[in-house]
Amino acid sequence: LPTDDVDDTTDDSADDAHKHRPYHWCNYIAGIHSAQENNNISTNQLRALRHHSTSAIVKRLEQRVQSLAVLHAALQSMTRKTVPTAPGMTIPEQVKLTSFQRNNKSFSIYSYDVTITKRNTIHRTVQVQIDMAQYPEVPPVWTFDASDAPLRQLEQQVNTEMLGAVSNVDWILQFQLHRILQGWDEIVLTA
Repeated sequence: LPTDDVDDTTDDSADDAHKHRPYHWCNYIAGIHSAQENNNISTNQLRALRHHSTSAIVKRLEQRVQSLAVLHAALQSMTRKTVPTAPGMTIPEQVKLTSFQRNNKSFSIYSYDVTITKRNTIHRTVQVQIDMAQYPEVPPVWTFDASDAPLRQLEQQVNTEMLGAVSNVDWILQFQLHRILQGWDEIVLTA
């Protein structure tokens, strides 16, 4: 960012506040704002705030890398037509993933068609949009293209209601897909 201005000099006479100025672009990417310079706090307090900010940035970047690794593993699994699972998750036996195709890519938003099958005869295609740059903070959005109430209710549940119930947001895609498979299995059984 234009406000980033780091002096590489090792001269001890350089202005201390200028020499240790944080990289604002890193804060922006990590979604964290660093301690700003304030005339009301001492140099030691400012250093402590910056150290805390740096630790928070590194932790946030590590979380981001982990989230993307989990997402990419799930997408690879789905490409092989295998339902990705999270720890402790079971998939209904009669329901399977039969197709997974990317149909659109717009900057960081990827759109996929996911086809699920029940007993090798009943098929349903749903769409999912994943914001690759902001996953898992922006969860995947599923669309069912259906006019019947049970599928609309399942879509709403997957996109809004269950988001707070997920214990680890890195696995949100897997939990959403699991709920879709489970809900669709129940809908087919009652039809």
